[in-house]
Amino acid sequence: MTKGQVDFSMIHHALQQSYQHLLMSADEVSAATLHELEQAREDLQSALSCATNIDKKYLTYTRTT
Repeated sequence: MTKGQVDFSMIHHALQQSYQHLLMSADEVSAATLHELEQAREDLQSALSCATNIDKKYLTYTRTT
């Protein structure tokens, strides 16, 4: 979904790819790194909620990301 020149689906995809890459890497992933990724997901949900005027708890029922 693109809203006001921000492509939320592309950001969501990039976060998913980063998460998958980290989990598949042979290196140990620090808890801080996983926490930052989770925080980025939360921030994305908050931004999408603000841009669409849809409460975060209802975003899972939409096809926006």
